[in-house]
Amino acid sequence: MSSTTRTERFLTAMQESYRMVQQYGVRSNQKTRVLHGWVQDELGRELGDGYVFTGQSPTNTREANVGGMYYDKNVDVLIAKDGQELGVISIKFVISNYWQNSINYFEQQVGETANLRRRNIVYGNLFCVTNPIPYKNRAGDITRLETIREHDIQRYARLRADHEHIHAPDEMAIGIVDLDTDGDAITGITDPVTMNISDGSRTALVNELSIDAFFTRMARRVELRHLSP
Repeated sequence: MSSTTRTERFLTAMQESYRMVQQYGVRSNQKTRVLHGWVQDELGRELGDGYVFTGQSPTNTREANVGGMYYDKNVDVLIAKDGQELGVISIKFVISNYWQNSINYFEQQVGETANLRRRNIVYGNLFCVTNPIPYKNRAGDITRLETIREHDIQRYARLRADHEHIHAPDEMAIGIVDLDTDGDAITGITDPVTMNISDGSRTALVNELSIDAFFTRMARRVELRHLSP
């Protein structure tokens, strides 16, 4: 078993994912396959024998598909055991033009959550962004630098607090990584202390929305779901 921490493994996955963007382009699924593989590895560390994780990964190009209450859905990572579809994790990694799309990202998550949770499937969401987030024009030139904002963090914190309701993920986390725009590389995990946000938002990022704790909480929910079909 590797002696690296989950935070270190998260950073490595984000760096490799970003390199895939540089190599293959932003529309390539190579970026997401890296992160999906990392998520499957982390779940394997938390859950016991018999659990199966499907979806795209560095060694698999096929997406997993789940029948939702209202429509079938291709999902990032599907968790199953004994033939039962128990959980889904959705992963979003935003590397440019965040502000203009922030509400769309949020609304998509709420809709996808309700569709799957109505099937009694445990739903987790990982939302990852760079810090800063470049805004690029149609020519691909960076015209300004954005950051995830106070009200964005609070919006997700309120959603996570609503996890008992069908429209909210059972678990969610926000991962923020430092981007060196001059070197075009991810250099580290963003320390919330350095961000221009309130103490309440910093606390939310470290606790309720923590990447480190997300997998432990998600695994416990999936285990309970398996025991209480």
